[in-house]
Amino acid sequence: MKKFTLYLLLLLVLITLVSLLIFNAFQQIPKEGFSEIYFDDFNEIPTSIKLNEPLKFSFIVINKEANEENYDYIVMIKYKSKQDIIDSGSFSLKNNEINIIEETILVKEDFNLAIVSVKLLNKNQEIHFWVRQDVS
Repeated sequence: MKKFTLYLLLLLVLITLVSLLIFNAFQQIPKEGFSEIYFDDFNEIPTSIKLNEPLKFSFIVINKEANEENYDYIVMIKYKSKQDIIDSGSFSLKNNEINIIEETILVKEDFNLAIVSVKLLNKNQEIHFWVRQDVS
């Protein structure tokens, strides 16, 4: 019985030691920063638009990089075999800062289905939504 208790105690000590080593190893992994990009109110983005009527939307960028970052962005609409640049720009954000950018698209040419995309060029991140032409 004493041997069993000794083995059990030794096993518990080994499990505790291994757990502490694993926990310590994960504490040393550097945590990478990141940037967030998303549409301000995705549920309110229309799924169809009429020609020559403005389509308004906004997108948000949040800096979680742990230091100040510069952002270059481009807003495009693609339909048929055409790709139009709607807007582009640059801005800087400090850690945990937020930037809300409002955009307006005015399509003057017939189309069936289009994709509107926002790209953070220097972060290789993109968001988009689809829209159809409203012919009613």
